[in-house]
Amino acid sequence: MLKKSTLSFLVYILLSSNLPMIGEFVQSKAHAESLEIVVTNTSAIIDGNIGSVSMLKAEPGPLNDPTISFMEALKAVNNTGPGYTIRFDPSLKGKEIDLPTPTLALTDKGYDNTAAVLDVPFTTIDGDVDGNSKPDIMLKAFDWTIIDNKLWYIYSLGINSDHNVIKNLAISGIVIDKAGAFENKIIGNYVGLTLESQSRGHVASGINIGFDAHHNVVEGNHIAGLKNDVGGTRGRGIGVDIYENANNNILKNNWIGISPDGAAIPNDIGVMLELGAHHNLIGGSRSTSQCEETCNVISGNSVAGIYITDPNTKDNQISGNYIGVNAAGTGALPNGVDGGVFITNQASYNVIGGLRGTSFCQFECNLISGNAGPGVFLKDPGTMQNKINGNYIGTGIDGIAAFPNIYGILILDGPSKNTVGSVDVAEPYSCAPNCNVIRHNRNDGVAVSGPDSIGNSIRGNEIGENEGLGINLAGSDVSNDNKVTPNDVPNDSDSGPNDLMNFPTGVAAHYNTKTAKTTVSGWLDHSGANNAVVDVYAVKTLDPGGFGEGERYLGSTKPSKDGAWRLELNGQLPTGYSFVSATATSASGSTSEFSAVCGDPDRNGNPDNDGDTLCDDWEKKGIDYNGDGFSDILLTDANPDRPDIYVDVDYMVDNGNGPSPNLNDPTFNLPHSHKPKDEALAEVIDAFDRNGVSLHITPGEEMEPIAEDGNLGNLGILPISDLSSTPGAVATFADLKMGKTGSACGEQSNAHFGTQDDRKVDQNHANCENILGALRLSFRYAIFGHHIAEEYDPNALVGHTGVAESSGNDFFIALGFIERYARDVANSFKSATPQEIQKIYDREVIDLQAATFMHELGHTLGLGHGGTLVPSQVPFFDANYKPNYFSVMNYAYQFNGRGKPAKNYIGEVDSTGQVRVNRPLDYSKGTALPLKELELNEFEGIVVPQAGWPNVLFQSKGVKYVAPAEQGIDWNMNGIPEEDTMEDLNNDGIVEEMLDHDDWRNLDYDFRGSVAKGDAQFGKNNEPELTNKDYLTLILGDDFDDDGTTTRTDNCPVISNPGQEDSDGDSIGDACSLANLSFQSKMPVNTVNSATVTLYNPAPVGGVHVVLESSDPAIAEVPSIVTIPAGGRIATFDISSKQTKGVVTISAHFGSSALSQELKVIVNVPSSTSPISYLYEDGGEINQAYDESLNPSVSGDGSTIVSMDNNCLTADCTYGISIFSSDGENKRIEVPSAWLPVVSYDGQYILYSEADDSPWLFQQHSLYLYDDHTE
Repeated sequence: MLKKSTLSFLVYILLSSNLPMIGEFVQSKAHAESLEIVVTNTSAIIDGNIGSVSMLKAEPGPLNDPTISFMEALKAVNNTGPGYTIRFDPSLKGKEIDLPTPTLALTDKGYDNTAAVLDVPFTTIDGDVDGNSKPDIMLKAFDWTIIDNKLWYIYSLGINSDHNVIKNLAISGIVIDKAGAFENKIIGNYVGLTLESQSRGHVASGINIGFDAHHNVVEGNHIAGLKNDVGGTRGRGIGVDIYENANNNILKNNWIGISPDGAAIPNDIGVMLELGAHHNLIGGSRSTSQCEETCNVISGNSVAGIYITDPNTKDNQISGNYIGVNAAGTGALPNGVDGGVFITNQASYNVIGGLRGTSFCQFECNLISGNAGPGVFLKDPGTMQNKINGNYIGTGIDGIAAFPNIYGILILDGPSKNTVGSVDVAEPYSCAPNCNVIRHNRNDGVAVSGPDSIGNSIRGNEIGENEGLGINLAGSDVSNDNKVTPNDVPNDSDSGPNDLMNFPTGVAAHYNTKTAKTTVSGWLDHSGANNAVVDVYAVKTLDPGGFGEGERYLGSTKPSKDGAWRLELNGQLPTGYSFVSATATSASGSTSEFSAVCGDPDRNGNPDNDGDTLCDDWEKKGIDYNGDGFSDILLTDANPDRPDIYVDVDYMVDNGNGPSPNLNDPTFNLPHSHKPKDEALAEVIDAFDRNGVSLHITPGEEMEPIAEDGNLGNLGILPISDLSSTPGAVATFADLKMGKTGSACGEQSNAHFGTQDDRKVDQNHANCENILGALRLSFRYAIFGHHIAEEYDPNALVGHTGVAESSGNDFFIALGFIERYARDVANSFKSATPQEIQKIYDREVIDLQAATFMHELGHTLGLGHGGTLVPSQVPFFDANYKPNYFSVMNYAYQFNGRGKPAKNYIGEVDSTGQVRVNRPLDYSKGTALPLKELELNEFEGIVVPQAGWPNVLFQSKGVKYVAPAEQGIDWNMNGIPEEDTMEDLNNDGIVEEMLDHDDWRNLDYDFRGSVAKGDAQFGKNNEPELTNKDYLTLILGDDFDDDGTTTRTDNCPVISNPGQEDSDGDSIGDACSLANLSFQSKMPVNTVNSATVTLYNPAPVGGVHVVLESSDPAIAEVPSIVTIPAGGRIATFDISSKQTKGVVTISAHFGSSALSQELKVIVNVPSSTSPISYLYEDGGEINQAYDESLNPSVSGDGSTIVSMDNNCLTADCTYGISIFSSDGENKRIEVPSAWLPVVSYDGQYILYSEADDSPWLFQQHSLYLYDDHTE
């Protein structure tokens, strides 16, 4: 089948009226040279026979003119047919060929203002006369003429046919502007230039393609490396003009506005696409970063590089070009004030760029840099749906060198729904393949200005190191508006460029060493937050105001309805990037400015030193929520180097008058306040402080629930979510927190979050929304009430004492069940007086409130009932009731075992008269050994890693049991100790390996990106809590150790002791008690001494594990556990002193029994042997009075006794010391009263001064004083 072009070619031949011409054409197939005609003179005169090429060759003109002009050759070819080449005689090299001036009246034809017209297809006009593939001939025409009183520009050559080639000419203008003009090629010409590459000052466009002309190609000469050089046009001044529905035309490998030697030779506009031009390609894709292959250099033009204008000028692609830089890409060659690419006047659906490389500007990437205006400039309403993707804007080809534009991209006065960049990435943390690199520009990276400039999406780009903002939603005077636009809160209701879309707030990153993931989170204050998308970027440097740009795209996420968002990334932030920022893009496509970032006030490269996800600059300077440059709140007592947690606590009204306050009254609704106990909150604060975390609790206020049924509200019963089945309740946790009136601010508000002053709105309080916004970024919120409405049953005896968001910010404490549980404990002591029961009750309320508060707070910190809430590769990590997970998060230990139930439990009071507790309020430190339910050794039990845990709770065949923590445990309760047995210890139906969890090291401080997604998003928990009533039944109801004494009155309820011996009268039986902790009270630094711990009774089967602690391991260290074997009473352990002197407390714990003793670590004996003063040697005898307050001290090796005299009767006398040596001699020395004796060291005996720490050294028969500062 013939191609369309071939068919048109043959049709043209068959329709020719000059049949000999057909034969002439057919003959050309064998003799190509007969299809050439050579121009031999420079004139425009036509005096030969132009009826055909053969006629002109035979009759070129009169005898006095045997030469052929260009016009004669062109006319003859037009009259002959396709297939001819017009060449020029070598004698014409460097000459100008004259062309006539059109004189015909204008018609609707498109070529009447062209000097010469090519009408036939498949014709070549070649100006190369010497084979060097460069222009040797210049076609010269007048620039303009007046026809019918109108000024018309004149173009040298018009092409009205197809498949023609125009090459190697210097020409003032070419016009291809008919629908039948297609698949023509313009190759290697100087357009608008002389042969010497100078401007001809042509007053028209250089190359014109219009009126439906299509599929034409304007390209350089690849073989010779010669471009079409188009420059120097003025007047209309367009290098290449594509217009009037011209389509599918290609410009590639041209220099437009730049001469062959690389200098600027400007057009007004390099390339114009106008009047409905569509689907044209300027450039293409190149395989290298250099401007080769399809790449055009469009630089040096005085107004704009590329100008795209008018409705229906659409679907054009500008790709793979250099725009505003020199041909090497090594320096700026600016286009003018309208910039590199200017899109205006409703031009739409055009593409600037495309796919690009990962490291350099290659493929479809445009290098748009160095321009005197914006790199890309979009203007006017209706300019929409244009895409700017995959370009380098303001940089060199490597994306690093700086060749700034005035703006990177400017969107001004009404363009809408345009796209800058893309989040379709080829690999993590990569900007490729569709995003833009926008750096180093003299103002903003991207500026959007004008109230109608909306819906413009700016996503996934690398924007950084611009002198203005990364993204600026600017006022009408964009040149003078280079400041961040503050967010408007709440709900982002303002209007303006890109709808003045609010940027995310509270943007912070935190790396979790355990999961090897980085979490970035924040908040978006926007009415359609859940329909928006947040893009997150890594940032190296900050703007002066502390806002970031977007230097490296990391990923995207969608916020919750309330605006919370969270993005998890594998690994740490890319190397060299210390900060993160974010933008938000609304459902309508409007992208915000970049967010503020966590600053680095100490400049150590870490904006969150302590990892608490509170930015260091927040902790030092406060939080600026809306970005107006002023702090909205200050974080009281915050420390950037120690984790801080802030909780705002409020409480519901008391639960009414109710029945009698008699503790023995079984009625459930016992009157009580819902205000949390100060002592309970103090206990939790202390627990966190012991573990290096500062917990700040804001004093709360009493709240009236928003309810239709006052009874339910008065009881302080809170529906956690809107459930129509809850009778009378219309308020939720979220209503109480942020109000149900639509705003949390003002007198009409019924919100409670923050303080009353925070929520005020008057002439002195105009910042409520920003204050509450800042509080939401930094504060968790807790409500103390009576009961959870979803579980409400006035007759219920057990239920949940609280509920919390997982890794969120909200939690609720239900005091109704806490009150009931406390009453159960108090009433279990039947013989106690009412006063004693009240004391027990009061203490239990405090303990239960503290435990519940810390438990529910733990959920907001990412802790589950068995450890982490984060999915783990280890199965069953978060299983509840694990016996070896010693944490308040574990239902087994949330409430139970905190007190020591013994016969005179009520007598254990502190100075305030309150009952003391024994088990610590704590999260786990993760040091307990695993428990394999398939391989349980009943001789080992559980080694408790922390002091103060007397009992272990476990289940066997669904029944709960309590056993002592530090001895063998009969896990399957068959009465036979076994080395290898199996049991489901937490009754979860799975036989598993139970792991402890290091809660403290894995707290998730970040609630802003809560997986719960918003306020009061509580999960449902159907697992029953283990109450103190359950625990009391287990541990107090029977004779647990079968020694004949009920557990309630047994002074050692877990080890058999029929005689109930209690040698020291501490209410702890000898069988459960430590008798002695012994070691020398002083020791030098960097030494090791032995110590012993002793039981009253021999250890039972399985032995006893004694937990040891040093109050300061930096001074002296002890092992964490020492084991006394079965049948034994004493265990020996080492105390190792460190390099630092000081006083520490060494403690030993066994069950509820604890002993402690002080140890003083002193300086060592100096190495010098030269005494400063000589005090004593053999033979001396000194008598002194005795001081009966002095006690003897025994040396460590036992060979010598150092004793103080007992005869110093005067108050100011010196002490005496007797030395009993191994040979029996008794030597006595006078010692200054400020000195005290200590034990021996390496066979030498030391006296120690409390005054200046100088040691005394004495040997067997002599005593010296040494200065420890003397070497």
